[in-house]
This record gives sequence, structure tokens and C-alpha cells, in this order.
Amino acid sequence: MFILIFCVCACANDNSKKHTEQVELTAREIMEKVYEKSGGDFWKRPKSLSLFGHAVFYKDGESVIHERHNMWRVFEQKKNKAHVANGKVRIESFR
Repeated sequence: MFILIFCVCACANDNSKKHTEQVELTAREIMEKVYEKSGGDFWKRPKSLSLFGHAVFYKDGESVIHERHNMWRVFEQKKNKAHVANGKVRIESFR
């Protein structure tokens, strides 16, 4: 048991040394890396969106759960404002 604990501690020390040897990144460099890792330009102008799951609707203070709630959306090619309702949407929701 002592040997296992010693090995874990030794590995943890080696990892911390590796982190301190890395070059410090600027905020801009970090954001550029995050942007690229999350899809880059593909996420700038998405063509469609699909959501699958469940939904909770409320009417007169009572909640109703739909076990299957799916949405598909196709965006317009030209979108000048982020919160404009345009494009095509299809929603299927089942209780």
C-alpha cells in the first residue's frame, strides 16, 4: 500500500513540473485555441441545428412532460442579426 501511495505522489509531482515548464499563453492565444478546438469557422455560420430530448410544458400551473421532444432547424444563408426568427423549423413532441 505504501508503495502505491508513493508512486501516485511521485507521478503528481512530475505532472506539476511539466505544467510549470509550459509557456504562458496570452488571453488572445487562449481564445484562439478554444475557437479552433470548438469548430473554428464552422460555428460562425451554422447551416442547421438538431436538438433531441424531452420537454416540460406548463399550463395553468401544472407541468406536463413530453418524453420525446425533437427539433430541427435550417438557418437562412444570410443572417444579419443573431436573434431573428428566420429559416425553417420542425418540432415533434410526444407525451
